Amino acid sequence: MKVSNLYVRYKGEEFFALENVSFSAKAGELILIAGPSGSGKTTLARIIAGLIPHLYPAEVKGEVDIMGINPITQGISKLTGIVGFVSQTPEMFTTSIVVIEELAMSLINRGVPRDEIIEKVMRVAKWLRIEDLLNKSIFELSSGQMQKVTLASILMDDPLVLVLDEPLARLDKKSCLEIARILRELANNGKLVLVFEHHLDEILPLADRVIVLNKGRIIANAKPRDVVKLLYNIDIPEISEAFLLAKEDFIPLTVDEAEKYVRSIKRRMV
Repeated sequence: MKVSNLYVRYKGEEFFALENVSFSAKAGELILIAGPSGSGKTTLARIIAGLIPHLYPAEVKGEVDIMGINPITQGISKLTGIVGFVSQTPEMFTTSIVVIEELAMSLINRGVPRDEIIEKVMRVAKWLRIEDLLNKSIFELSSGQMQKVTLASILMDDPLVLVLDEPLARLDKKSCLEIARILRELANNGKLVLVFEHHLDEILPLADRVIVLNKGRIIANAKPRDVVKLLYNIDIPEISEAFLLAKEDFIPLTVDEAEKYVRSIKRRMV
């Protein structure tokens, strides 16, 4: 996937939401697109998912190439089976009342045989640990359960690229850890996973790269540890924040990393 010289300005707005945004990404990567509210994260997610300018009117300049498809000119329909989009309000995109129907719907619409649908629904549900939710109503689900169900329904089409707009925003810590683990597994299995998020505690240590947006522009594109200082005013891991406040040269991303660092210092002092 490649984004080149992208500019986006919503209809009726004076300023561009994105300016001169360029980057590339490949299968197997989990890329975190981070930045404060208003930095352009959601706009970029909507562009990649084919929603702008087709559902959200906007002036768009530049190019996006996803497996030879340009979502700016070709729209959502051309991205079926290629890009899966999870909104920050997933309940708005559900089409069924019962969970199992929500998972099966896209395969039913494509005329996939019943036995194949059941096998795939059960396989995906088991992997995401939502077997106990299959017969529940969508309206009974917690925010964490809703995110898992939405992700499962997207995976039924086996997309090559996953675009998730603030998937952790409304979740408790346990649910955040579960979703982050699942996203890392998806990348390990060859998917390109793009996570647009400003709650970074659980996802930052698992990312291969972080693209930092500020006021619609990319200000960094590097490994998590190399950009963590730029993310100080966002919700970074508490252990990273503590080391930043202490003005340490090494900034750990996890408690385990911090413990190893402290032990290495103790050994040098003996």
